[in-house]
Amino acid sequence: MNLEYFIAKKICFGDTEKRRISGPAIKIATIGVAIGIAVMIMTVCVILGFKGSINDKITGLVGDIQIQSFSGIQYGVNTAMEITDTLTERLEEENKRTGNTMTFSPYCNVQGILKTDNDFLGITFKGIGEDYDTTFLHKSLVAGSIPSFETDKNRIIISQSIADVLNLKCYDKVFAYFVDENGVRVRKFTVEGIYQTNMSQHDNSLVFIDIQTARKLNKFSDTQCSGIEIRCHKQVNAIVGADNSASENQLIADNIREQINPLVFSSDKNSTDSYCVRTIQDIFPGIFAWLELLDVNVWIILILMVCVSAFTMTSGVLIIILEKTKMIGMLKALGQRNASIRKVFLWFATFIICKGIIIGNIIGIGICLLQKYTHFIHLDPTDYYVSSVPIAIDWGILVLLNMAVILFVVIVEIIPTLLISHIRPSNSMRYE
Repeated sequence: MNLEYFIAKKICFGDTEKRRISGPAIKIATIGVAIGIAVMIMTVCVILGFKGSINDKITGLVGDIQIQSFSGIQYGVNTAMEITDTLTERLEEENKRTGNTMTFSPYCNVQGILKTDNDFLGITFKGIGEDYDTTFLHKSLVAGSIPSFETDKNRIIISQSIADVLNLKCYDKVFAYFVDENGVRVRKFTVEGIYQTNMSQHDNSLVFIDIQTARKLNKFSDTQCSGIEIRCHKQVNAIVGADNSASENQLIADNIREQINPLVFSSDKNSTDSYCVRTIQDIFPGIFAWLELLDVNVWIILILMVCVSAFTMTSGVLIIILEKTKMIGMLKALGQRNASIRKVFLWFATFIICKGIIIGNIIGIGICLLQKYTHFIHLDPTDYYVSSVPIAIDWGILVLLNMAVILFVVIVEIIPTLLISHIRPSNSMRYE
């Protein structure tokens, strides 16, 4: 055991009754570090959870990447898009390039009106097939079940908000009206399931039916659809300050765009059209810009908490140095160099920082785990898209955060130890 470590250990864990001045200072420094690291852990876990939850909701509803008709997007109409063999082959080539991590799901939208005896509502009917990934829908179900759209025709999945407006529940019958140039067509559906995502712009206007019914209502052929949703299953949560999932989506979208850009399809045999490839960041720029702004808040909180921890530790070390002036003078008289004595107090600071970080981790991770499994802190879903504060614990990020705090605060503590070089043995030991 080296001398500096031994002396620091004695100062930090020795007889606390003799430390009338430094004892409270050490406790305050420890509490400051503990509060700082606890707040930082909770902030990072909440932001990661929040960004992950919103991303999962949007991805579950519209996929990571969408391929649609360029003219349909440009003019805001539901244009038929051909699923050609060449398009399918090139999508499969891109899927192999990424390690078979993507799934492709065609969908077909049709506008219509749901009507009951007392009310009606204009909504979008989204036709999906057996190859559609319904994982998110299963998680979002609050009643009923997901039907097999391949065999169960005239089944419909509605949102909780639509069910409340129209006073519907599972297994109720509801009429849907579709208007086109040929008049009004009526379909009778059975409510098979009710979902709730808290994404109001979707919950208020989106229901799910089988894709064949949607194609018939749009007068599309079996090889036509409104678009193709692509889900990338090897994404990682966005790290604070760097949206990895967005860059991954963009890279895949660019590669797909290069693959299918030379292709031109004909939607009505008389005109040509081209494919448009967009990521969810392109489709919902407002939401993702809002999520990026959260990163600024995270960095501000992290910087403030690190500064608070460093300030309290600096105050504590200064008080200890002033209290141990006679000891410092004696060590110098015995031949200890300034650098060696500084190491004593840096070891002391490290002990206090580690103690505070252990306490802070217990508090921060404990609160996060409590929130994750009990959801005791609630939010207004109309404003935040989630009903409770979401938590995502990334152990790798937390380890890096702890290491960064220890390193930064220890480096900052070099500043108060510079006072040691100004302490003279002749002055400090005068009254011995």
